[in-house]
Amino acid sequence: MERQLRRLVVPTAVGPVVAHAGRRSTGTVATVLLHGAAGSWRTWMPLLSAADRLGIPLDDVIAIDLPGWGESPGPMPDPAAAAEAVVAVARALGYPRWRVVGHSLG
Repeated sequence: MERQLRRLVVPTAVGPVVAHAGRRSTGTVATVLLHGAAGSWRTWMPLLSAADRLGIPLDDVIAIDLPGWGESPGPMPDPAAAAEAVVAVARALGYPRWRVVGHSLG
């Protein structure tokens, strides 16, 4: 799956946010994956690899490096500003709706 994700840098109010986006389907709902503290989008690689191995298509995935973590520069903003950055990424990719899957801080 990693080879099927494209790296994007999206400008937001708190600075640039790095995201890795999956195949785009005809749907309008993205699955946004948010890592925990001290993590990055790579937190989700075991899940994405298992889905590939099992033949479960995961289209419309957006794995985000939250501001201040992974490849997204910091400092880490307050939670409300971080949430707005996540919204900005999903909207910049053309998704009006999304489901969020988080781990720990995410």
